Amino acid sequence: MKIVQPLTTKQVKELPIGVHNVGGVVGLCIRKQVTTSRYFLRYLWSKKTYLLNLPRGIGLGEARKIAFEYRRQLEQGVNPKIQLVQHLEEVALELAIKVKTFSDVAQEWIEYRDEMGYWNTREKVLVVVKGRLEKYIYPVIGSKKITEVDGYDISKILLPVYTSRSMCSKVKTLLNNIFKWSCLKNYRTSNPVDDAHELMTPLDIKHKEVRNQPSLDYREVPSFMTDLLERRDNASLMLTFSILTCARSKAVRMMKWDEIDFANQVWTIPEEHDKVKGEGRFRTIMMKDQRTGTDDEYVFSNGRGGFYSDTQFISHIKKLHESKFAVDGIGWVDRKTGLRITQHGFRSSFKTWSLSDELGNNKKYDREVVEYCLLHSKQDRYKNAYDRCDFERDRSEVMKDWGEWCAGKGNIKQE
Repeated sequence: MKIVQPLTTKQVKELPIGVHNVGGVVGLCIRKQVTTSRYFLRYLWSKKTYLLNLPRGIGLGEARKIAFEYRRQLEQGVNPKIQLVQHLEEVALELAIKVKTFSDVAQEWIEYRDEMGYWNTREKVLVVVKGRLEKYIYPVIGSKKITEVDGYDISKILLPVYTSRSMCSKVKTLLNNIFKWSCLKNYRTSNPVDDAHELMTPLDIKHKEVRNQPSLDYREVPSFMTDLLERRDNASLMLTFSILTCARSKAVRMMKWDEIDFANQVWTIPEEHDKVKGEGRFRTIMMKDQRTGTDDEYVFSNGRGGFYSDTQFISHIKKLHESKFAVDGIGWVDRKTGLRITQHGFRSSFKTWSLSDELGNNKKYDREVVEYCLLHSKQDRYKNAYDRCDFERDRSEVMKDWGEWCAGKGNIKQE
């Protein structure tokens, strides 16, 4: 770097238009234009030349003072331009945070999960999340700055749904996820949901009782199966299969032929068709009977090469119920509630049957094996890391006995 004799303020004013070294600090220059002038520092860093503009409107003495400080930073191994850019970015972020609303942050959270592929197998979940934001959350804090939302605001959101334990929990979980994420992004330093919990704890509000899916008494299942199989259509066979395997609706409706291992009589449910996600979870169902394959991709094709919608089981059971109701005035209902049964309710029928002391099944079947038949995973993740037994033989025996019960062959009570 060329070293020049330090210029005076008068000499700097008399310089012509162009770039000139002013001396006093190595690399300190001035860029003179027709209407303006500005000092800058020129220096080498990692074999690259940097030009660092100094603040506008300062005099020669102030320019040399600032340039000297930048030179000191260079000697300490710090690139002042990079540090300045980082500082400006931090200031810009701080200013942006001050004007970000909750709805802005919520949208960022949704987009972040989208980038991570979270919504790829959860399209319906995304629709539900957006619906809850629009219905319960945005009307209260959507336009409020993310930094200003407090526990009282969260209380205003949760109080209208507090009597419904299920919905209150879902809305609270959604808020928790967004605010925890905003803390990780340094938009906030605390989670107001925690404060809301403390505010609402003293309230003596009774939650609505969580209602289970209406289910058929296991003693009536054989009669229902007889009624069902008399129809012989594809939807009836699909419902029959779901009852015999105790599988969930989505897994059955979207079941493909390549998911079945015919040699070992095992059906493996893909993760995207299972209710609970996670690689460590097992999704195999033991089968005894097999069905002949077709040219369709799906085992239970809707006749157009696709799979049935999620309303198929509802409408099918409704028809069965109405037909029976016309005969006996009762139909297919849950004995305790009097409500029309559901496809999911047959999982409860199976579990009640497996624990029946009247049939002796409570002594015959291990409860953990029964939970595995329902694809209920272990709650203890540390235990699950070591206990990898899937009880295939025991599950196969339970499902075989359940199939015989559904067929009306009954159980032999264990002595």
